Amino acid sequence: MPPLATPARAAHHGQAWRRILARGRIRFACGIWMAGLPLPPTPLPTPLAEPVEDPFHAALAAHLAAMLGLRHSFDPPGHAFETMGRVLAGEVAVALGPMLNRLTARQLMFTPPYAELETVILSAHVARRRRLADWRGLRLGLQEGYVAHLANLGFDLEEARAQPFAELAALEGALLDGALDALITTNVTARNIMARHPGRGFGIRTSLTPHLHGAAVRFGEHELLRALTIALHAVREDGTLANLFAMHTGVPLVAPREGL
Repeated sequence: MPPLATPARAAHHGQAWRRILARGRIRFACGIWMAGLPLPPTPLPTPLAEPVEDPFHAALAAHLAAMLGLRHSFDPPGHAFETMGRVLAGEVAVALGPMLNRLTARQLMFTPPYAELETVILSAHVARRRRLADWRGLRLGLQEGYVAHLANLGFDLEEARAQPFAELAALEGALLDGALDALITTNVTARNIMARHPGRGFGIRTSLTPHLHGAAVRFGEHELLRALTIALHAVREDGTLANLFAMHTGVPLVAPREGL
């Protein structure tokens, strides 16, 4: 069944493959970049009480586990951007969706990226603005994990007076309550918010920077990384990845560009 059976024919690959199968079960966790809140009543009653879901990565985890011939568990996101720390601590085997950049590549081993997203600014009733600096004087919010990423790219968040939030739900709640004028997030999360609150006038007003996402494991897990890389290549080639992404995020999958 699994397309990974072919590389296992060689003796040394066969031994590595047996070690993968000997795990019996694999535990996935997801980043929060492609996550969304379940459809809540309007207005959102208690944002922190609403669980965050990531149906795309839940479906991808189930598909990859089946290809690997393993049972699996999937941990939905809790606090924003906590997934990498859980992989480093050995709590989970695979992180799905971490942002791939110079900072994260020093901490974990990544598969080739499987998605390209964009960091955008979402707001209601504000005209489009070209740069982050153009938002000076307005109340901006963003998830904590974006602080290091955007600062590493040279964005001056201190000048923009952007307020970090640990929870995606709290960030969205502040926007809905009028405590924020705009929020910095991914294009997927932005469109998710726009779809769930069609009468609020939300729109993407600024595109800041593209970024790449892949699957990641701890350093030293070379066999598992190779197995995931082959499996992800297979679902990308047969269209499964694009179908799952479009089905669960509502936007088409953008193939990663080289050189980002």
